[in-house]
This record gives sequence, structure tokens and C-alpha cells, in this order.
Amino acid sequence: MLTRRQADDVWRSMFVSQVRAHYFARLANRYYRWKKMVTIATLVLSSIAGVLVSAGVLNQPLLVVLNMAVAVAAVVSIALGLDEQASKTSQLHYSWSELASGYEHLWQDWKEPKAQIVLDSLKQMDRQLSNQSSQTPFRKAIMKECHEYIWSHHPEAGKAIPVNG
Repeated sequence: MLTRRQADDVWRSMFVSQVRAHYFARLANRYYRWKKMVTIATLVLSSIAGVLVSAGVLNQPLLVVLNMAVAVAAVVSIALGLDEQASKTSQLHYSWSELASGYEHLWQDWKEPKAQIVLDSLKQMDRQLSNQSSQTPFRKAIMKECHEYIWSHHPEAGKAIPVNG
């Protein structure tokens, strides 16, 4: 069984985990969109260059520009690590969602005898995820939007940090 203070802490941790889950979902979506745009740009530009060469239009400056644009798009994708970042942030979204769910279940059952053991396990997972999350870029504006979004879905939060039970 947890103390009321620990139960309050569980609610706060649940809230923070939900914010982080939403944040990493937004980042993953952003990286996937960027990757898609770069891939489409590469495909379109290289196709145009191929069509021009096939049609016998050997306008050297135009082909050089198209090839350079394709090369830049590929370099941008590789340099930014879009595939890796999209995968990493997607996994972090999943993990933070799992943690938030664990905190939510514990908050509902904070009077159970094994609640302290569950809390200790969740806190360990929280520390591990915080460490993994520190290796990703931080976008303050997105985090603020996510915080406001999650806050708006907790009407009880405007009154005080609630204790269930």
C-alpha cells in the first residue's frame, strides 16, 4: 500500500509519462513525414533526370542541377538520420505509453498490498526511459503543446493533483 503522498506522485508520474508519450509520437510522426518528403523528392527529381536523358534532352546544366538536388536530398536524409530517429522516437512513444498505463493502473490500485513493489518497478522503468530519451533532440515548443494537450484531457487536474480513493 502506498501513502497518499506516493499516490499523488504516481498521478504526477502518470501525467508526465502521458506527455512524453504524446511528445515522442509527435516527433516520430515528424521524422516519418520528413523521410517521406525526402524520398518523394529524390524519386521525382531522379525520374525527371531519367526522362530527360531518355528523351535525348542533354541539357547539361539542368541535369547537373537535378543530380545535385538528388544528392543533397540523400545526404540530408542520411545526415539527419531520419530512419533511425523515426524508429527511435516511435519506440520511445510506445515505451512511455506503456509506462503511463502502468502508472494509471497503480494509481487506481494504490491501496493494494503490492503497490510499493509495482511503484519501484515503474520508477526503474521511468529512469531507463528518461536516459534513453535524453539521447534524442528536445523540441521545447512541441513539448509545451503536448503538455497543454494532455492537461486539457485531465479536467480533475485544474482543481488539484487528485488522489483516487
